[in-house]
Amino acid sequence: MQKQLRPQHGAASMDKLKRVLILSLITQLITGIRCDCVTTFATICSTVDDVKTLGNEEWTELIVGEEMCGKRTTIGRPREHLAVETFTKSPNLRMLYLVEKVRNIEVGAFQTVGNLNYLKLYKNLIKVAALGTFSGFRHLAMLDLQHNSIENLATGCFANSSIESIDVSNNLISSIATGVVDLPGLLRLSISHNRLVHLAERCFNEDLEHLDLSYNSLSHIDLGVLNGLKNLKTFILNHNKIKAIIPIPFLKKLQILDVSSNGVQHIEDKAFTDNLDLQELYLNNNSIKYVSHTSFPTQSNLITLHLHRNLLTLLTGDLGNALPKLKHITIGGNPWACSCLTIIQTYFNMKGIQFEQCDLTHLTDGLNPVCYASGSRECVGNEHVEILKEDVSSFQSSYKCTFKPAAFN
Repeated sequence: MQKQLRPQHGAASMDKLKRVLILSLITQLITGIRCDCVTTFATICSTVDDVKTLGNEEWTELIVGEEMCGKRTTIGRPREHLAVETFTKSPNLRMLYLVEKVRNIEVGAFQTVGNLNYLKLYKNLIKVAALGTFSGFRHLAMLDLQHNSIENLATGCFANSSIESIDVSNNLISSIATGVVDLPGLLRLSISHNRLVHLAERCFNEDLEHLDLSYNSLSHIDLGVLNGLKNLKTFILNHNKIKAIIPIPFLKKLQILDVSSNGVQHIEDKAFTDNLDLQELYLNNNSIKYVSHTSFPTQSNLITLHLHRNLLTLLTGDLGNALPKLKHITIGGNPWACSCLTIIQTYFNMKGIQFEQCDLTHLTDGLNPVCYASGSRECVGNEHVEILKEDVSSFQSSYKCTFKPAAFN
């Protein structure tokens, strides 16, 4: 089946929206406009009722928010209702922005604006996305539902829609059922900063390329959830409760994996051997004691590896040999055996592998505890060594470096 080509509206629409907001605010500051609905660079309305009453077929870009009109009487207390007839008079909208306005959405509210390219429902009090709530969009580049109070995405809430990117971060979602976001053509999905504890099998579509599940409470992800994600390139899982990393053979195109700040204790053999395209791996802020070369393919394409703030005491030369393309690494905040740390630094320098500058400063300025004396000039660190919690704390608390997180492209 031949896929229909669709215009790439996401980034361009967001940039355009920012320009529209800035220009509109400048216009209102200059003219002192207080509006019900006023068209400047975009159409700006005070209330949802104004849209329903004053709607116009010529409107293509609509912002509904009282702060846009110099009124702040209900900001922070969304109370309005999107009804089936709300946008009947404005069928040609391409961009719709509702901020701190809406409490609930009637199924069918968007049925007359199916040609929207960008829909932003930011900081409202929407609690439920019911069956059919966001159905019928023909080529929506971005659906932004951030900072609501959504507890449940009902199966079929996005039915019969073509959506390129969905962001439901900063809500109250605890689980995703089978098929809920199994949308052909959906490329980007963010469910970060929610309360996720469960993902059902086959809840995602194979077209998905970028998935952000960070800042949730996932302790594991069943392989049935990931099976079929053959196009996934970016997988963000930081700040969950995952304790072990197992092989994920389905993610053949994976390029970025972030499992930082989880409490990971163990990485299984062959964990990444099927992820031949993996270039960035974030394992920092965990409880990992040992990283084996057997976790990686024979000739890995990994370029960036973050290992800071773990429980590592040694790295072997075999690991370095398995990562021939490695260019950037962080290792500070680990309880290294001093003999091993010296060898590691020498090895990385010889290979042209660069420490991040803050990491390098921490390791070399002589002001921080960076290793413990093992009593030997040889690297005799051991992944099974028991290190006192007080010692671990001194290594990690002295490490003040922060780095740019994995990019959600």
